[in-house]
Amino acid sequence: MNAMKHLAIIFLIIIIPNLLDSKEPSNDELFIIADKQYRDRKYDEAIQTYERILENGFTNGYVLYNLGNSHFKKDEIGKAILFYERAHRLIPRDQELNDNLNFVKAFTQDKIEEKKPAFLFFMLMILLNNFTLKEVFAFVSALFSVTLFCSILYHLKRNILLKNVMISFLTIFLLSGFLLSAKYRVSIIKRGVILMNSAQVKSAPSDEATVEFIIHEGTDFVLLETMGEWSKIRLKDAKSGWIRSETFHAI
Repeated sequence: MNAMKHLAIIFLIIIIPNLLDSKEPSNDELFIIADKQYRDRKYDEAIQTYERILENGFTNGYVLYNLGNSHFKKDEIGKAILFYERAHRLIPRDQELNDNLNFVKAFTQDKIEEKKPAFLFFMLMILLNNFTLKEVFAFVSALFSVTLFCSILYHLKRNILLKNVMISFLTIFLLSGFLLSAKYRVSIIKRGVILMNSAQVKSAPSDEATVEFIIHEGTDFVLLETMGEWSKIRLKDAKSGWIRSETFHAI
């Protein structure tokens, strides 16, 4: 009898926590639930479910993308752009995401023209924007391994062909190292999106400061510094000033 009691206690200790845990849906199940809520046009519920997935520590480009879609359906242009931009950092080559991002940006009130960069810099930015930092790092690491392998073979066999191959890979490796450095510098640039209907951009971090210009919901910018409740920003056309930090969210 005692043996049976011990077995019953062990059974309860093992099974009951699992039964309790099973009541909490997994991230995959939450994603399916949120997708159905979205298709049923229950956008508020879909947003809450997608946010639960993120709160669980699971950051995924497609979750962020669907969050952006849900906010767009609610005509929340600022939040739609915010989550599309966050998704773009994780899945930069997703064509549907890029199309939606460009489409939503067409609804923003501020039409800010970016200063045209030099051609080579422009091409470099296109290249960098199509890959994540992890992908560039993996590519550079693979090139380093191949270059090192060719170098070892050359020193063992002293073959002219191997020497040329080694030099070629070394050159590509150095160039890709430059790309990795550039991608890292781009990735650490802090950016934000206006979520309020409008935000006054002032000459200094003070309510009494002069209003230089006004920007509206959905406008994105580079975040230069933060001082208390104020943040200094720079727009694509190089205009800069101070806005209240409560008017935007960081990408």
